[in-house]
Amino acid sequence: MFGSLATYHCNPGYVLWGNASRLCGDDGLWTGINTPECKPITCGRPPEAPNALAHLVNGSTLWRSVARYECKPGFVVDSSSPASASASGSPVVLLSSCSVSGLWEPPPNGLRCRFDPDAAAGQIEGQQGSIVLVLVSFSLGISALMIIMGKRGLKYELYS
Repeated sequence: MFGSLATYHCNPGYVLWGNASRLCGDDGLWTGINTPECKPITCGRPPEAPNALAHLVNGSTLWRSVARYECKPGFVVDSSSPASASASGSPVVLLSSCSVSGLWEPPPNGLRCRFDPDAAAGQIEGQQGSIVLVLVSFSLGISALMIIMGKRGLKYELYS
């Protein structure tokens, strides 16, 4: 009917693209070129965290999706990191979810994974004063790890 106003709303998890209101003109046509659309909220790929991997729990980046962060192989959660453990005892470093604002919350800013030679190379044995060279392969390339066995345990240096 001439002069009628149509107002568009989207369900939760969707965002309105276009004008939210259209008016019926005297020619019987709605104003505006395009009908507004409701598009799903997406957060895109989860942000990266140093020495950690993000896994999409349900394979989606849409609203309410969850990303689980874990330390990369050869790295463990730093004791000063806001880490937690799952019921099975395996480390679940951080859970982040796609929010209605289209951002991952909480972001993985506080996540700290530190290099651990035992996690990278397994148990290391050697005599005092010996030097062990271990090649550690990560997804980004190969790094060399020099381990020096000393009186006070072992010292290690990572070379990328």
